[in-house]
Amino acid sequence: MKLSFKKLFVAISLLASATFAMAQQQLPELVDTLVRRGVLSNGMTYYIRHNEYPKGQADFHIAQKVGAVQENEDQNGLAHFLEHMCFNGTKHFPDKQLLTWLETKGVKFGLNINAHTGTDQTVYDIMNVPTANKEVVDSCLLILHDWANDLTLADEEIEKERGVIHEEWRMGNGAVARILDRYASVLYPGTKYATHNVIGKMEIIDNFKPQVLRDYYEKWYRPDLQAIVVVGDIDVDIVEKQIKKIFSPIEMPENPAAFGYEFVADNVEPIVISDKDAEMPANLLLVAQKYDFLPREYRNTVLGLQVEFFNAVFSSMLNQRFTELTLSNDAPFANCGGALGSFLYANTKGALTCQAIVNEKGSDVALHAVLRELKRIRLYGFTAAEYDRARAEYLSNLERLYKNFSTSKNNYFTQLYIQNFLESAPVTAVDYEYETMKDVLPMIGVELLNQYVAQIVTDKNLVVMSLCPDKEGVVMPSVDELKEVIAEVEAENVEPYVDAAVTEPLMSELPVPGKITKTTENKQLGYTELMLSNGAKVILKKTAFKENEILLEATSKGGASLYDAADFPNANFGSDVLNTTGLGKFTYTDMQKLLSGKQVSLSAEIERYGESVSGSSSVSDLETMMQLLYLQFTQPREDQAAFENVKKLILSQLENVAHDPQFVFQDSLTRKLHAHHPKAVTESKEVFNKVDYARSLQIYKERFADASDFTFYIVGNFDMDTMKNYVCQYIASLPAKGVKEVAKNDGLDFAKGKVDETFVLPNESKLAMLAMVWSLDLPYTLENKIKINVAGQLMATELLNSVREDEGAAYSPYAVGGVDRGYKDSGVIQTAFGLNPAKAERSTQVTIECLEKLAKDVKESELAKIKEYLLKNYKVNVEENKYWLGRLEDYVEDGIDTHTDYEKAVETLTVKGMEEFISQIVNANRFKLLMMPE
Repeated sequence: MKLSFKKLFVAISLLASATFAMAQQQLPELVDTLVRRGVLSNGMTYYIRHNEYPKGQADFHIAQKVGAVQENEDQNGLAHFLEHMCFNGTKHFPDKQLLTWLETKGVKFGLNINAHTGTDQTVYDIMNVPTANKEVVDSCLLILHDWANDLTLADEEIEKERGVIHEEWRMGNGAVARILDRYASVLYPGTKYATHNVIGKMEIIDNFKPQVLRDYYEKWYRPDLQAIVVVGDIDVDIVEKQIKKIFSPIEMPENPAAFGYEFVADNVEPIVISDKDAEMPANLLLVAQKYDFLPREYRNTVLGLQVEFFNAVFSSMLNQRFTELTLSNDAPFANCGGALGSFLYANTKGALTCQAIVNEKGSDVALHAVLRELKRIRLYGFTAAEYDRARAEYLSNLERLYKNFSTSKNNYFTQLYIQNFLESAPVTAVDYEYETMKDVLPMIGVELLNQYVAQIVTDKNLVVMSLCPDKEGVVMPSVDELKEVIAEVEAENVEPYVDAAVTEPLMSELPVPGKITKTTENKQLGYTELMLSNGAKVILKKTAFKENEILLEATSKGGASLYDAADFPNANFGSDVLNTTGLGKFTYTDMQKLLSGKQVSLSAEIERYGESVSGSSSVSDLETMMQLLYLQFTQPREDQAAFENVKKLILSQLENVAHDPQFVFQDSLTRKLHAHHPKAVTESKEVFNKVDYARSLQIYKERFADASDFTFYIVGNFDMDTMKNYVCQYIASLPAKGVKEVAKNDGLDFAKGKVDETFVLPNESKLAMLAMVWSLDLPYTLENKIKINVAGQLMATELLNSVREDEGAAYSPYAVGGVDRGYKDSGVIQTAFGLNPAKAERSTQVTIECLEKLAKDVKESELAKIKEYLLKNYKVNVEENKYWLGRLEDYVEDGIDTHTDYEKAVETLTVKGMEEFISQIVNANRFKLLMMPE
């Protein structure tokens, strides 16, 4: 079935003719005049844009229209393998010199340097590169050149990478991946999507001859399929000149292989699959409605923007309906969501994919509900009220992005240009999109939207997959049973959707305002402190980092630490449930409707050692956020039925998660690391069963009953006088008792001494996992915060070089260091990763040796790289509102200035100082947990 875009073209053209005066055949391509776009004589495309956020940095990318579907059968998995090899030696950067050189500029592998391979594309990234030195820019272009045409692909490097790829496969070869692989030929008949899934076949990865990889590289990495994208604080003219100089000499092959796309066929009869796996973390139901994407020649046009709008509001309205069903008293599934996108991993075929988690009612009830809703949409479309809300929300979000446009980061633009090259997506940024769509949207009524929807949701092209846990008590439906459900729904008389509109205001009566009793200016960190008549403290920092962003954080000490272990689930997890039951007289779904068209969010949380409320809003929606804040403190919705319903849904989602090896490992790590303390629990069915409505609500009210125990931080682009009025109206009016609390020593601590734990968990992929945690008492100071962070980064580099590169035992060994802030402060370095079980003993020893080595021998060059990275990031972070929330909380709550002398503290780090610091960690507590498959 071909989607009838011709009718849609005509309809939109006629509708928009007053604005655009264009016919279907005359749709011009969109042009962004601020991007320099060109094509070299050899066919290579380039995009260059000057952008000053962040100041003094740029992003460099090379995008390629090739991926797994270009592989021959003896190359299955080598497109992805080749991506790895791009970091293992090029003509101008032999061996690992490419990564080493970039890290001397503060550009870190895995964070700023990365790549991804898909079935139809491969993209390489070098991000957040300092541009003050022109030679750095030229060198990054030279790296892109080498990736495009001059990889060394040395035999010895290929051999070392085989083990890394194998471990990446092992980590990703979960239950869902295994089932999809088994049925790929059914889902993608007659195409390479059926046999080439990016990660490839391990028998090829382990045994291919190096020349086979070189053949793929020479055949497909060529100029006509490549694009260079550079965005940042650069001179566009100079960069364009360098691109022409560096990339023009790359020659096109004399007889290039024919390039084309793989296309997935339509299906008249439903494709139905049912299978099970012992490690499925949930009883999952997938319903996909395939359709054809907008033809490429129309995507970079105004029509392409309008189709993006249709897709956004369609997804929004569909998910609103699914949310209502999920939260209903007789929910047919534990959860359900839908989205428009690619059909699984086939980028050339679109699909509306709905994913439902089956509850105790079974797969047939869940499938009935999903198909019935799709049929309702097919027959009746969406209502005008639904559409008005979704359209208002879309335009509101677009306006928020537009008002923050001047501080759009480089990554925003690079993704636009990469997708324009790969998928012919609209090239224009939100400035053009907003100015265009705000005029067009009022003319696009619900009737036109429903015409579009009717061409996607049809009685053809249906795919249904039931993926069940293989365990006692779970009934796997047969294919015939699923087909019977499909036939039953098709024969049903489905009624139109009835929209329950919400017309009341969020607050019909405002509280009596309180007063500001004292105002203090802090020059050091640039904030205003307000003391209020109810005893609450408010910290205001006005910024202009983003024109249309205001962030809020309210914090108080105590949290779940003030309750015994039996109450921990009620305190810690009960607040999560209460966030989904609504506020005041409004249910959760009422709130979604009420807030449509507003850019505002707010939620409360009871943590282990404190409670908090976090929110954000646009400038125009500030009062709405403040009203939500007031209601969050004073009117949590008292609705036991809704609470029990949400709890039941969460329990359904957690029913089978214990079968996932990675969950089992994480759960074991949490318990054992904290010496089986009764509060050392993860969110599981066992724990969540203990959550009680009455007690959860009582604890919530206790934790938010006293505003005088809270400090409210508000950072962003607000008017000070307006903000003070809102503070008096909505914060100073909150109830208060004048009691100051502190977190309690509840005994939750890290295991002491040297602890070695191993357990066996048989699993399909033979996955082994290792975690190691070093801990010690460490006061939270600026110096300690920086040193523990640097120690973690040094450890990460050692692991990467040893466990991954030298041993080939793991795909992504990592380490992080930080200060854990509980009832006391603890310094922690932790690492956890999947690894080759045959190399588990050696990997464990190497991991221990990595930190011990650093206690004696920190390389000056490695420390210099990390210092450069931290200083570079600092310059970006200081212009982020989120950064300032953290720094203000440190200063006001704990009297610790983690901002003023940050650069000095980093610059004065020494090798000797770091070695002495790491020695303390090595000689403190060390916990090891190893999970083996057999």
